[in-house]
Formats: sequence, C-alpha cells, structure tokens
Amino acid sequence: MLLLILAGFYGIIFEYIFLLSAAVAIPLSPGGLLPTYVFGTYAIVVRWIDTDFKVRAIATLLIAQVGFTYFDPDPNTLARVVFFVLPIIFCITLGFFLRGQHHMIHSLEAENKEIEARTKADLASLLHDTTAKDIAHITVIAGDLLRSNTLSSAARDALEDIATIAGRSSRNLRPMILDLSSTTANKPLDVVPTETTRMLATRSITLTWNCADAEGEALSTPMRTLLPINIERLLSLAAREGATNILKYAPEGSTATATIAVGNGNASLTLTNAVAEQPVPTPDLTGGYGLENLAVRVERHHGTLDYGQIRDEWIFNLEVPIG
Repeated sequence: MLLLILAGFYGIIFEYIFLLSAAVAIPLSPGGLLPTYVFGTYAIVVRWIDTDFKVRAIATLLIAQVGFTYFDPDPNTLARVVFFVLPIIFCITLGFFLRGQHHMIHSLEAENKEIEARTKADLASLLHDTTAKDIAHITVIAGDLLRSNTLSSAARDALEDIATIAGRSSRNLRPMILDLSSTTANKPLDVVPTETTRMLATRSITLTWNCADAEGEALSTPMRTLLPINIERLLSLAAREGATNILKYAPEGSTATATIAVGNGNASLTLTNAVAEQPVPTPDLTGGYGLENLAVRVERHHGTLDYGQIRDEWIFNLEVPIG
C-alpha cells in the first residue's frame, strides 16, 4: 500500500517498483491473490492509459491478468475466465474515458485562453487604431499650428495646453495597451503597407513599400509564406512603430521608403525618411509600443534594432534571423 501511495505522488519509478513487488509477492503468497496488488495494478494501468502510455498499459494489463488468473485459487473455470476478461474491459474503458475527459478539459482551457488573448488583442488594437491614433493626430496638428506665426498669444497658449494634455493622455494610454497586448502582435504583415501608407497620408507623406529577397529582387510570394509566425508579427509591429516615427519626424509633403528583405536566413526592415527642420515636438508620441520596448523584443529574437538621424535622414533598421 505504501508503494502505491508513493507511486501516486512520485510517478513512474514507484509504479514500476510496485508492479515488480506484485510480481514477486503474489506467487509467494500462501493465500493466493493479494487485493492490494491486484487493484493497485489496475489503478496504474488506468493511469497509464489516461496519460497516453497506451501500449505499455495494455501490455502490462494482459501480462498481469495472465499471472492473476494463473495464481487464482478459485477452481471454477468460468469464474477464472470472467476474472480474466472483465478487468481488461473495465480498465481499458475507464482509462480511455478519463483520457477523453482530460483532453476535453484541456481543449476547453486552451480555447478559453485563446478567446481571452484574442479579446485582449482586439481591444488593444482598437485602442491603438482609434484613440491612440486620434491623440497622435491631435498632437501633430497642434505642433504644426504652433510652428506657424499667425497665431495670437491666447491661441498659442491654448494649443500648448492641448499638446500637453494629448501627450499626457498618450503616456497614460500606452501602458494600458501594452498590458492588454502588443498593439500589432497579431496583425498580418501583408496588411501593414496599406495601413501605414494611409496613416502617413494624413500629413501628406508618401510612403513607398518594397519587398525583396537577399539579392534585391522583388518577392512574388506573400510574406506570411516566407516567415515564421513570430518573425512576421515582430516585423508587423516594427513596421507600424517605425511608420509612427515617420509621422513624428518627417515634414509634410515629403516621401519615405520602407523595405523588407528576406533571404540567407535573415529578415530585415528598413525605413528612411527626411527629417523636418523642426520635428513635431511630441516625445510622448509612439505607436503604442515604443522603440525601447521594441528593441527588447527584437533582442529576444536575437536580432538588432538601430534607429536615429544621419544628416538630414531618419533611418530605422531591424535585422533578425529567421532560422
């Protein structure tokens, strides 16, 4: 009994010890079968079937039943046959029933987690694509107006207040979005060019997208077929964050380029844009994720992220292995 209890707590080693002791004790028992060993063996077989060790369990059950039947002192042949068959049917049926129930529970738990994650991601995406972007646009417009020389002192003060409030709202909103989910973690990379181009068009910035292989030749297949899902999501997140920086630093009416290259076991994303003489004064304006957070995520994928101004250009470059 002690071995059976230890097997329940400590697993397969004590289960084997229990079965071995049963194989030794039952033949040596003057009274025939020992109920503890018989029912303990059945319990182990049921557990093995439940934990997907089906072949081991059924083989052990058949060998045990042969031994139990052989050492059964009951002279009644029919009783011995029933004793041989019924436990086999019972143990196999119970084992597969419990296995099915556990699989169903695990499936429901996984489905609930997936629904919860999807709900959080959808809410985060909604906050990013509506509230966060609206705040960003308000901040950008306020900054553009503040740079003009046609405003009265009262209007300038009001716009500065608006810009300050918008910046504070952006700071407060960003942790909320990050807590729910990364803003674009589940966005397909194939839709990002259209979304970022439309976003930058709000300031008359023309963004040109290029997708190429390692030799610079245009890709003819969708990105999702060339990249692991985690790398696709990383590039999707980075592209939108980089486009937000273009919105922040590029002058109105300017052009920008974005290039994704895949080949030789690596993927890269490069964005370049002109830098306004007076960039929009909004250090709190981000894509909802932030370049520092993005750099940490890129590092986890063993990649590199570099960004900054070189002369009159802002350059954003990400490289990550896809192997």
